[in-house]
Amino acid sequence: MAKFVTIGDGGRNGYDRTEEAIRDAEHEHDAIAQPGSEHGHRRSAHAGTQSHNAAGVEVESGPFMHSSLPVAGFAVAEAATMAEAVEIVSRTPCAVAHGVVEVWPLEQTPQADPATRSWSRSSSSHDSIHRNRDRRTSGNMGALSSDELITPRLRLRHWRGEDAEAMAAINRDPEVTRYLNRAVDEQAVQAFFGVVSDHWDQHGFGFYAVESREVGGEGRFIGFVGVAYPTFLPELAQRPELGWRLASDTWGRGLATEAATAARDDAFHRLALAELISIIHPENTRSRRLATKLGMSLERQIDNPVLDRTVDVWHIAR
Repeated sequence: MAKFVTIGDGGRNGYDRTEEAIRDAEHEHDAIAQPGSEHGHRRSAHAGTQSHNAAGVEVESGPFMHSSLPVAGFAVAEAATMAEAVEIVSRTPCAVAHGVVEVWPLEQTPQADPATRSWSRSSSSHDSIHRNRDRRTSGNMGALSSDELITPRLRLRHWRGEDAEAMAAINRDPEVTRYLNRAVDEQAVQAFFGVVSDHWDQHGFGFYAVESREVGGEGRFIGFVGVAYPTFLPELAQRPELGWRLASDTWGRGLATEAATAARDDAFHRLALAELISIIHPENTRSRRLATKLGMSLERQIDNPVLDRTVDVWHIAR
């Protein structure tokens, strides 16, 4: 059984706003969890969920211990999966509600460079993508999403079978493919879905499918964003690349910036990657402008034999 640490952030104001019955249930829960035991709390009020039976749960990924609220307490939970740990936490009574709760896997596998990773991750299965920090900015306690990143207008999620044809349509749009680093013929279009899935299986991360959350377009698949190794260029094949590709009718509204920012933050905070690169065609002014917004700078130019020309390598360090 795996162990997960939960860290609750909240204050007196949240305590006072919480229903008395929920506060009483939490204090009763604290009386059972003795200090010093595996499930003991640092303080008497630990963070679980903001209301009874996980009502009002909202989820957002973010960096470790980044809440502006004071730490209210912590606990260690045992569960088979991250999703189960989240379910346990979200239904635990909480005396300091209207705050934030984090759920992190409690693993301490030695790393080659301990200075760059505070938490280890597995690359053997999709479970490795579960290690997002659970943070709500709206003031509600919540539970960790196992499969997605949420932004104000977008959902970055795992791929579904029905995404294959929608992505193929985007990859057939000459406006989209104009500045890509590889030619996109019909064979490449048909192989794309399998390539993306294989990268997730091999590395535990990859390109997210991007879905709209905007009114009138809820649930529409609009492209991808995420991090993958650019194996098509052997010189850079061991450096993680942040990439994005959205449907052309979504351009010009900041959606690519919104999606890429979420993917960048996830790569640095959850995956603890030391750097990211982006390989950009020198004439692709949209992507060059986006790279700048992400805090990237031009590192150098390299030869891309696929295109028989030089391309730009943009870079950002964690």
